[in-house]
Amino acid sequence: MSHFLARAGFAATLAVLPSLSFAGGMAVVDFQQALNDVNEGKIVQARLEGMYTEKKKSIDQMEKQLMAMQQEYEQQALVMTPDALKAKEREIMQAQMVYQQEVQKAEMEFQAQYNQEMETLLGKMAEICEAMGKEKGYDMVIERNAGVVYTSAPDITGDLVVRYNAKYQ
Repeated sequence: MSHFLARAGFAATLAVLPSLSFAGGMAVVDFQQALNDVNEGKIVQARLEGMYTEKKKSIDQMEKQLMAMQQEYEQQALVMTPDALKAKEREIMQAQMVYQQEVQKAEMEFQAQYNQEMETLLGKMAEICEAMGKEKGYDMVIERNAGVVYTSAPDITGDLVVRYNAKYQ
């Protein structure tokens, strides 16, 4: 409940922002767009896609092996002894557990890598935005997708991309 009240208070504050007068004004920035446009963002995206593709290949191979085991079991079930059936079922169940663990592990590793990369990129962008805000005398720089649309505020996303690429070649 308190989380909801905090968000409502934040939303109310943001709703009043357009009517406030700032001596230096404010600007907006679209970090998502900047992440897509900066050179390092494109490199990170390619690296993450490569990581995903490699993990998916490995997971797909495990899935094929599991399906082959299941198919073999179904084909031979009528001629197998009860003990052999139980052994094969245990083998398949074990393989399914390993498969599920590997899927979960791959997802966690990918998410951790993604979070680390985004934290690094956004940290660098925040530094540049802060410097740009000070240089241009803005009192506030707001993320465009924060829920506030203040259309008369200058959008500094393009400048951010240019400065980021220049600083982090």
